[in-house]
Amino acid sequence: MIPCPRCGARLSLFPGAELACACGEIVSAPAERAPPAPAAGPYRRSSSAPGPVDRSVRCPFCGGAFSPLDRACPSCDVPLDRVRCPACLRLEVTGRPRCGGCGGPLRLPAGSDAMGGPCPRCEEPLSAIATQEGMFECARCHGLFVETRRAAELLGAERVASDEPPRLSDEVRYLPCPACHEAMHRYAAAPGVVVDSCMMHGTWFDALELEALLGGGAARR
Repeated sequence: MIPCPRCGARLSLFPGAELACACGEIVSAPAERAPPAPAAGPYRRSSSAPGPVDRSVRCPFCGGAFSPLDRACPSCDVPLDRVRCPACLRLEVTGRPRCGGCGGPLRLPAGSDAMGGPCPRCEEPLSAIATQEGMFECARCHGLFVETRRAAELLGAERVASDEPPRLSDEVRYLPCPACHEAMHRYAAAPGVVVDSCMMHGTWFDALELEALLGGGAARR
């Protein structure tokens, strides 16, 4: 309520409004003041500027760059799968084998699939095969990563895990699992065919190895 300076009548006015009193006096209500901005302290930044944009990483849907703090692409709003580095806690894109901040290895939580993960041979992102559930293919080297359950369906459970080490004369290279990035075990799935297997996530087959094990069957139809 605002009192009229001429007659003393009390008038109801919104902040910043004007009203003509019955006595003819124009009465104005003062505008509200904005609350003061909180002062920047040792635990609060004075500005809310967005994080730096990582130009080396692009959205897989629209190609736009985004900040390491973004959970969704700022250009197309598509959610981005992220994994946090266990050493420096930096957020990284799922499928990167190493952290862009400290260079340490990245590990995905158990149960993650290989979609978008790096190919163990050439580090190209793996793509799901539309006609085959649980199978992921590298477009460059044509290797296949087959989830454990799916590999057991194709080859039988006894052929997707083995503790017998292969007898090789050349240098052995242990490939990383595309899903968890841990080194996979190597075993001889058949005479002349040595495959790499992660007991939790799946088995890696180089180009045409799975077809050879299936006797020439069309594994990728």
